[in-house]
This record gives sequence, structure tokens and C-alpha cells, in this order.
Amino acid sequence: MSLMKSFAKETVVYGLGSVLPKLLNFIFASVFLTRIVNQADFGIHGILYGFVSLILVVITFRMETAFFRFGSKQKNRAAAFSNATWIIWSLSLVAFVLSILFSSYIASLLTTAADSRYVIWFAFIALFDSISALPFAKLRLESRPVKFMFIKIFNAIFTVVFILVFLLLVPQFHDGFDIIGPYFGVQLTKLDYVFLANVLASGMMFLLLLKEYRFLKFSLDRDYINKLVKYAAPLVIVGIAAVINNAADRYLIKELYNPDGIALDAAGLYNGCVKLAVFMTLFTTAFNYAAEPFFFKNHDNKDSTTIYGKVTLAYSIVAGAVFLFITLYLDILKLMIDSAYHIGIGIVPILTLAYLFLGLYYNFAIWYKLTDRTVVGAYIGSLGAAITIVFNIILIPTIGYEGAAWTSLLCYFVMALVAYWTGSKQYPIHYPMKKMLIYLLSCVLIFVGFTSIQGYISNDIVKYTIASMLLAGYLYVAYSREKDYLLSH
Repeated sequence: MSLMKSFAKETVVYGLGSVLPKLLNFIFASVFLTRIVNQADFGIHGILYGFVSLILVVITFRMETAFFRFGSKQKNRAAAFSNATWIIWSLSLVAFVLSILFSSYIASLLTTAADSRYVIWFAFIALFDSISALPFAKLRLESRPVKFMFIKIFNAIFTVVFILVFLLLVPQFHDGFDIIGPYFGVQLTKLDYVFLANVLASGMMFLLLLKEYRFLKFSLDRDYINKLVKYAAPLVIVGIAAVINNAADRYLIKELYNPDGIALDAAGLYNGCVKLAVFMTLFTTAFNYAAEPFFFKNHDNKDSTTIYGKVTLAYSIVAGAVFLFITLYLDILKLMIDSAYHIGIGIVPILTLAYLFLGLYYNFAIWYKLTDRTVVGAYIGSLGAAITIVFNIILIPTIGYEGAAWTSLLCYFVMALVAYWTGSKQYPIHYPMKKMLIYLLSCVLIFVGFTSIQGYISNDIVKYTIASMLLAGYLYVAYSREKDYLLSH
């Protein structure tokens, strides 16, 4: 099987493993949660998941990427895995204890001190997810996407099942859904049980991954640890910047939106609309799951720079199709969230395009990981975080949550541009930029053209027939023109 076909196969399997669980979570969060919790609680939901994303970056210390770098050769894999594991476990336990001890203070910074128990739930979630991170990376490096897929789907299904049990089934046999709070003298909310369900599912996910620790060595190699930390430290800055770029907007909307008591509602409204752009983030995540270990394993291939360029072209084409799918069928997709959120639907195309450029950044940024120049990633990530903070501060008070969406687009576009420019100087990769730009520009023009005429089409069948023809036409042209070129390796 050719390298590109093998990569495509793994992308599909990782797609099922990462997309299906998140799609299930998306459908559930959009259809169910937006209807059973108010917008303020959904704002808290978005802020806290953004917070745990930040914590996970710090306590995993980007050891997954360091493991790919130093464990890509079989002879080095056991040492890289063992030493990286002890780094993650040490940081995770420290973070867990500190989160419990200072839960009220942390909650006061995020929402209010009264939400301290939410922080405790997330301390458990972060602990289980962090110590599961390296086993998942091991599955990716060893090309075992089926087990990866199974556990990811298992985790998502059980999260949903636990939530349904707590919020729908328990009240059928109990006076209300709160079956735990009375035993501890507190009154738990529906949001508590959403988070508790995540704790239970994450704990079960870790148990399924325990087998991956069977070759763990209990001896530490100080030199090896120093090598891992030196490589990964700049990537931690990249990861923190990524969380700021991806999740700080909810917090900044809460802080900067008009002070008439609805700022948290606005954050919840924004968080609900972000869910509709999730198809792009799902594709980008699936692609990156397969691409990152693929890039490292093929670094020594004499045609590696050409292959990397083809991978990025493939991403551009498929990401363009995902963009068209979301934007051309947005009037249908919006039915997945409660009608109270529809007022913010205009930000979805902006965010979808932003996440497309984020995927391009992942592709362009591989050069500094391959060449151990991870400090460059720290500079680019810091630039992106600065853009996120500065432009949100400028735009949110002026044009509201729409300013957060435009800021995301600007941030990811600049990061992709800088990653491409620096890479072209330090590690030239044969990107077919002309083709990529043509496909991406075509998608934007198709969207703009369809948007300008759809208001004049009263018949939905006609409207979506046109949308389907446009999407199918784009895919047909791209497939017929690029199939032989992409599969030539």
C-alpha cells in the first residue's frame, strides 16, 4: 500500500475514533444540553472546559509530541515512554492536589467562588485525561488506530449514558435528579451531574488503557528526562497559546461584553454557536491525529518534503469541502441547537474558516517539530495569543461576540502565514500553494455566491439542490484533477 493510501486509511480510522465521539458529544450538547440548562450555565460549561484544556496542556507537558520525536524508532520507544510517563504523572498529581486545595480561589477567577465544586469535578477529569494521554499517543505511534477508536467512542458513549441516567432516568424513581448532594449537605445542579458523568467516563477510559503501561520502567534516566523537557518546554507555550486562542473568547466575552447582567448569557450563546463549527474542528483533529506521527515516521524518507506537501494539499481540499458543507447547509444544522441560540448563527461561517486555517497552521508548523526548533513554535503561539487578547479587548466591547469570531479568524490566518514563511526559510517543503489557494478561494466564492442568492429562493428543495450541486461539483473537480498526483507516493 502506498504511503498516501496508508495515511488516508489511518486518517479515516482516527476520524472515526475522534470525530464520532466528539460528534456524539456535539449532538448531545447541542440538542440536549442547550435545552435543559440555561445560557448562563452553558457559559460556565464552556469556560470550565476551556480551563481544563489549559491545565491539560501544562500537566501533560506536550509529552505526546516529545514521545513521537524520540520514540519514533522502536529501539528508543520504551525509554521515551517510561520517562515521559513519570513526567506526566508527577505534574498531574501536583495539579490535582492544588486544584482541590484552592478550588474556591480558582472558581472565583473563572466564574464565582460558589462554583468551587465544579473545579473539583474538573480536577478529577484533568487527572484521568492527563494520565491517559501518553497511552493514546503510543497507540498512534504504533499505528493501532482501531483500539484508539474503540476507547474514544466508548468514552463518549458512557459520558452520554451517565448524563441520561442522572438527568432523565433517576427522576423516574427518585424525587428529583439530585441523589448524591443530600448525603453531603449540598444541593447539586444539573450541571454538576453533567460534569460528574464526564468524571466517571474518563475514569473508565483510563482503566481501558492500563494495559499500555505494562512495559513501564520504574527507573528514571535524568539525561533522557532533560532531553524530553528541553524539546517539549516551548511546545507547552504553544499549547497554552492554543488554549487561549481557542477558549479564552468565552471568558473574555463574559468579562468584556456589556455589563447589564447578560455577559454570561452572551458567553453561553457564543459557546452554543461554536458547536456548529465543530465539524471543521473534528476533521482537523482527526487529520492531525494521523498526520503528526506520520510526519515523524517518514522524516527520513528521501521524498518526505514532497509527501508533506501532498498531505497539506489533501487537507486543503477536504477542509474546503467541510467548510462548504457547514455553510451551505447552515439553516439545517442550526436546528441542532435551541432556537434561543439562532440569533448568533452568523458567526458560524467565520469560525469555520478560522478553524480551517488552524488546520493549515498544524501542517505548516511541522517543520519546527521535525528540526527540534520548537522555540519557534513558542514565538508563533505567543503571537497568536497576543492577537487573541488584544483584538478581543478591542472588538468585543464594540461589536460583541462577533468580534471574538473575527479575532479567531485573524489569529489563525496570521499563525498559518508565519508558520509557512518561517518554514520556507528553515526547512523548505514542496507545498503546491497555487493549487491550495485556488481550492480555498473557490470555496469562499461558492459560499459568498450561494449566500447572496439564497434569500431569493423560497423553495427549500430548490435551495438545497443547488447547495448539493455546488458541493458535489467542487468535490468532483478536485478529485478528478488531483487523484493521480496525491496517490503517486
